[in-house]
Amino acid sequence: MNRTKRSKWLPVIWMVIYLIVLFSIVTPLNFITINLIMIPVLALYMYLDVKRFALAYAVSLGIFYLLTGGLGLVILFISLFFLPPVILMGHFYKKKALARTAILAGTLTLMGELLLGLVIGRLFGFDPVAQFGATIRDYLGALPSNVTQQLNMDLVDSMIRYITQMIPFFIVAFSVFYVIVTHGLGRWFINRGGREDLVPALPPVRTWKLPKSLVWYFLIVMILDFTIPANPDSFLVMIVINLFPLLNLAFVVQAISFLLYFVHVKKKGKAWPALAIVLMIVVPTTQYIFSLLGLFDVMFPLREKLADKS
Repeated sequence: MNRTKRSKWLPVIWMVIYLIVLFSIVTPLNFITINLIMIPVLALYMYLDVKRFALAYAVSLGIFYLLTGGLGLVILFISLFFLPPVILMGHFYKKKALARTAILAGTLTLMGELLLGLVIGRLFGFDPVAQFGATIRDYLGALPSNVTQQLNMDLVDSMIRYITQMIPFFIVAFSVFYVIVTHGLGRWFINRGGREDLVPALPPVRTWKLPKSLVWYFLIVMILDFTIPANPDSFLVMIVINLFPLLNLAFVVQAISFLLYFVHVKKKGKAWPALAIVLMIVVPTTQYIFSLLGLFDVMFPLREKLADKS
């Protein structure tokens, strides 16, 4: 099959892949495949014009609904939930915008949808935050009495309040994760099937550099974290416990960027950055050490000194 004929069949292939992903959500593999739900839709959007994309997308959902009936209705809503960020990302890709512009648009769209869902839920009398706490308490209450007697319920309540206060962090992390996975894997698959420039690449990670203003925000948040009283109802406390992990993660990524720059300049293998990532996964407390490395990389001209020595 030559390239022209293959490109004609690509939308059909991606429609089949999308149906497979949707069906897999009701299987034990859903914890993997749910992360890929945006990729086939993005591929369809990139290969087709708007009208044919709308038709292909509607046909895919129609086939899925006919085969599953009401059981698949929840998955259809999940699919529609992920549609707006895909359209925004695909729009910017087709406009030949920078990859970071499309990623930012997709991330903000997902965040907006999640926030809108929380607001609508509250308006209709459903509080997902309170429901989360109630679900955890019901689960603990169903445990055997010999287990519940060993639990410190005050500590459990504190942990539930802490987790619910971190919902803004989870919203940001969720949105960034899905968009980055969609861009990274989607770019690899889409560009292999069509033209190589359909989905642009991000700059090499070794060239990434955070703005210096984030250093001051990070230092202010660290000071507040050590000084403000731990009042669970304080709005300032909620800001700190959400900003601190986000900024810490940003400087961890900066540290990985610096390590990749180091091995690039020194012409060494990429074993050190890979080892650092594995270490942070296995021993999460090391993230704070690497975040300091990222902080120093932004504050001081470490890269210029490395380049000069090389």
